[in-house]
Amino acid sequence: MKKDFNVNTDVIYNKFSHYLMNYTNQPYLYDGEIESVITDINFALNIGLPVYINIYTNVEGNIFANDSKGNPITNREVVTIIYVHPYTNMVNGFLNNINSYTSYLFEDNSTFRVYDTDQTYYYYINGVFPNDIKLLT
Repeated sequence: MKKDFNVNTDVIYNKFSHYLMNYTNQPYLYDGEIESVITDINFALNIGLPVYINIYTNVEGNIFANDSKGNPITNREVVTIIYVHPYTNMVNGFLNNINSYTSYLFEDNSTFRVYDTDQTYYYYINGVFPNDIKLLT
């Protein structure tokens, strides 16, 4: 029996359309998933700033995470943020469960993916006050 698997996604932010999701109507996001990122992006946009992000591997903010091209994510302009819901796919005849994650697309077409279960990344969006480094979930 053949099964079709669809991946359900939601656009959180898009630079070109100036779209920012309202997370209060999204129960899977309202429980804390990416909520602070949306709030910080909204702050930056409301004061007229583009969205530039730093992503770190430590809470002190002195070790940068790397993007899909192996470059540190420091002062990077965010083009799009997409939330991917959990899904199942077939790999070598076996069902494979994929956890939900958030994917960031940067201006140079590199990406960064953080799974909802991952608690090892931190971020700061330039221009946001107070300038605290926060957990990226």
